[in-house]
Amino acid sequence: MALAVVASGCSDGSPDATPLVPADGTNTSTTLVAEPGLVAPVGYTAVTVVVTQPDGSVQEWCLWLADESAERSRGLMNVTDPDLGGKAGMVFTYETDTSNGYWMRDTPLPLTIAYVAADGSVVSTADMEPCPEDAETCPSYPPDGPYRYAVEVPQGRLDDLGIVDGSRVTLGDAC
Repeated sequence: MALAVVASGCSDGSPDATPLVPADGTNTSTTLVAEPGLVAPVGYTAVTVVVTQPDGSVQEWCLWLADESAERSRGLMNVTDPDLGGKAGMVFTYETDTSNGYWMRDTPLPLTIAYVAADGSVVSTADMEPCPEDAETCPSYPPDGPYRYAVEVPQGRLDDLGIVDGSRVTLGDAC
């Protein structure tokens, strides 16, 4: 089964200062503690995401899972912790293919999204900017085709996870 991912940001707010947290199976907590004043994702379980790169190398990452409608709708809304509560990201999964775009209402962190097909291939990616609080409508970021999973990461971090053209993304066990 393929899947989508969200990678962690960094402690100083820059997208490449904090290393990503690989999946090691040691943290199964669903309670998140962020630095004082920061809001981390809450109420999600964590899963291992396996990324097989075009050269055959494999990386595993522990990510928050949004696999129910309410979780997918909430996603990273109102999250201000650029470390995303200590996980490498968040993955959004769907039972069947979809082609809906994502938007950034109430999402203060700039993100990059990868749309991933059911076979694990990358359909397309997009950089997404936070929608201004006073905006009547927010832009939508549509995929280039049908997808089964969506991977959101702090802007510019997809390459760090190995999610590039030609890679395959699959869902593993709980972490």
